[in-house]
Amino acid sequence: MRRLLWGSVVLTTLLVQPQLWAQEEQPLVREIEVRFVGPETVSKAIVTANIQTAVGKPRSRDVIEQDVRNLIGTGFFFDVRVLEEPAQDGVKVIYQVQGKAAIKEIVFEGEKRYPEERLKRELSQKVGDILDERKAHVDAQKIVEMYQKAGYADAKVEPTVSIDRDTGKAVLRFKITEGNRVFLQRIQITGNTAYPTARLLKLLKTKRRWWGSWLAGTGVMKEDVFTEDLDKLKDFYRSNGYIDMEIRGTRVERVAPQWMVLHIDLFEGRQYKVGDIKIEGNTLFPLPELARQLKMKTGQTFTPDGFSKDMKALEDYYGGRGYLDTAVRSTRNPNVETGRIDLTYTINEGQLTYVNKIEIRGNVRTKDKVIRRELAVEPGDIYNTVRVDASAERLRNLDYFSKVDTFPEPTLVPNRKDLVINVDEKQTGAVTFGAGFSSIDNLLGFIEYTQKNFDLFNWPSSTGGGQHLSIRAQVGFKRQDYVLSFVEPWFMDERLLFGFDAFHHESAYLSTEFVEDRTGSISGSRRR
Repeated sequence: MRRLLWGSVVLTTLLVQPQLWAQEEQPLVREIEVRFVGPETVSKAIVTANIQTAVGKPRSRDVIEQDVRNLIGTGFFFDVRVLEEPAQDGVKVIYQVQGKAAIKEIVFEGEKRYPEERLKRELSQKVGDILDERKAHVDAQKIVEMYQKAGYADAKVEPTVSIDRDTGKAVLRFKITEGNRVFLQRIQITGNTAYPTARLLKLLKTKRRWWGSWLAGTGVMKEDVFTEDLDKLKDFYRSNGYIDMEIRGTRVERVAPQWMVLHIDLFEGRQYKVGDIKIEGNTLFPLPELARQLKMKTGQTFTPDGFSKDMKALEDYYGGRGYLDTAVRSTRNPNVETGRIDLTYTINEGQLTYVNKIEIRGNVRTKDKVIRRELAVEPGDIYNTVRVDASAERLRNLDYFSKVDTFPEPTLVPNRKDLVINVDEKQTGAVTFGAGFSSIDNLLGFIEYTQKNFDLFNWPSSTGGGQHLSIRAQVGFKRQDYVLSFVEPWFMDERLLFGFDAFHHESAYLSTEFVEDRTGSISGSRRR
């Protein structure tokens, strides 16, 4: 007698009621067998490695359900069924699996524009992989998009699969219909009155076909580029006060087998000016002083970008004076009839905040003092957000870090916050070399080592001290140059830059009887 316990991903048939399983004492598993329906596409070890049912343990419905999920989750099987047969003093559990086919060959038909190797680079599957037909359709669409970017607007790609049932191997075939290459004859913009079409066309990367298009890579329709172009049109109008501007529609008109016309229909709306400006909620600073922080004035063209900058200017004004938690809310009240937008800035003033301590995170090589000496704030200072931002910019300018983030962290004291500086270090050393030929030097070569974050006293890594080191050697048949440069930007931990260059030159230009040698050094210092 054989019973089906579990099939595929969901329960197919249970000949024993689930509640009876819970009441009855479950039999012990005496044997586990793996059977393949069709060719054995993967080893049985993969099945046994992904099941928890074990010989000598009671048969468990929950465990068998999880086994099926695990096996399906491997991606190797189309179908998984669990059967049961009586065995001496227990049961035999049989995992009956149907494996997915492995890809034996990938074939392209109908391709002319691109070589086969170029098309294969677009695929997410390769020969030897387990076939995934969903991925095959996704890959086909990627190939279509590649053709469309090259101007083949009618390109079609159809994936088909043929499987050898005896071997379990599959041939994945992509049938390509390229169609004609279609060029843009012209771009027609309608609905625009504020700006001439020629002015708008200059904003677009999408261009009509002309004699130099083959070199500029233009003259064809590229969906991703065209999407960016539409965003550029919106940004342009809105940055000039047309905040209601919309793209009503776009369409492509085929005027000939190899030519198309692109139509863009705009709704400009009207240009808005700044109306009344109100600032509310301020008690710490006078209204005229806050109003001076705003760049957009009554009567000027309203722009979303300028509006955002004015909000930030108010927050920076408070933050620069230690009111770190100050929040600025804003409302816009447009009047379509007058073309004016009244602006209201509502300020929720925070309390004066001081820097408790400065914590630096993420610096593995760079010493703390190299970072701290660039900061414009210290523990105990008013938490000045403008100075904190300036400090972060100084650290970025060092070029030691790929990312610099600053943020306040609460402490147990209400009006004190820790300043956290989080950095991601990047490679600061480089080795360059090369060779060349000249009529004077004949054959010559050079090698140079530079380290922007050098540390003279941290051997053997010699990094993290914020010093600059450069060693260059250039050798030719008639000349040899050796240069050592060293800069300490904070000499004796003061704002004093100290550096020196040591050099040695050998040249045999002037005579075959002697060689000119020059050795020396140059040093200097200055206040930073």
